[in-house]
Amino acid sequence: MPQTSEGLTARLLSRSVGDSVRIVYLVKNKELRVVSAITRAETFAKDVVVIDMGSTDTTLDMADQKGAKTIAMQSDCTIPEIARELLKLEELEMTLVIHLSDAWRLRDLPVNVNRTYEGRDINLALAHYTDVEPGDFETVIYADAELDLLAATPKGLAALAECSPEDKCVDLPSSLNVRVHLAKQPTQPLKRESLATASRFAQLFHWMLSSRHPLILFGLPGLVCFIIGFTLTGDVVDEFQSMNSITLGVSLATAAVTLIGLFAMMTSLMLYILGKQVRQIQRQYDDWPTPE
Repeated sequence: MPQTSEGLTARLLSRSVGDSVRIVYLVKNKELRVVSAITRAETFAKDVVVIDMGSTDTTLDMADQKGAKTIAMQSDCTIPEIARELLKLEELEMTLVIHLSDAWRLRDLPVNVNRTYEGRDINLALAHYTDVEPGDFETVIYADAELDLLAATPKGLAALAECSPEDKCVDLPSSLNVRVHLAKQPTQPLKRESLATASRFAQLFHWMLSSRHPLILFGLPGLVCFIIGFTLTGDVVDEFQSMNSITLGVSLATAAVTLIGLFAMMTSLMLYILGKQVRQIQRQYDDWPTPE
């Protein structure tokens, strides 16, 4: 049965206390997100490390100020090179490497941490490639691979560190419990158009409502109703030769539309004139000197 995010978070929090887990972030120009990511990772991990891949902003400085260990690497560093750098640190039971990409969210961290409890020496998720089919990812080499997620034990990191950039990602020792797969492509939520951007007519309608101008709210609809009613009244008079219940009803309807349009136009003019008078009076009160 699938677990809820609240239940998964509670279970990981209970298990993370005293566990030897290190969370490593791969970042590049993420100064706006690195602090919140480190703060969230400290809830689950004993040690937090930030690997900077050639940032040109203050990402590395902010990570240092937050107290996380930092490692500076090149932007084209490969997975084996990352594993070699991590082996220089204190040995812990499990290391979780997360690529802090634009698609990654803080709510994904509990699910990522859960990968460290699967009992695998290497759980390697490669970033989704648009030019690689899901069934052909076995041919990807480390030189072309982009890391999305890695959960590895010290034995797994040592095995990755021994690989060369030209080795295939799936060519790992059979003595280890290994899983190499493509990360799931993030689903894009459906974009919802607001009333103001749906169409030109919707933009005009939105502006009419937001402006609250009487000549627009009442005058424009009134003018339309008056023109339609006046036109229909002339057609009714010319078309119907005899008076009965049907022709009387149509005549009254057209007359009502014409009167409603005329009333709306008169109302808009009155409101417009009253609004001008109120603003004039308010301006006079604003110009009055205040008593000392």
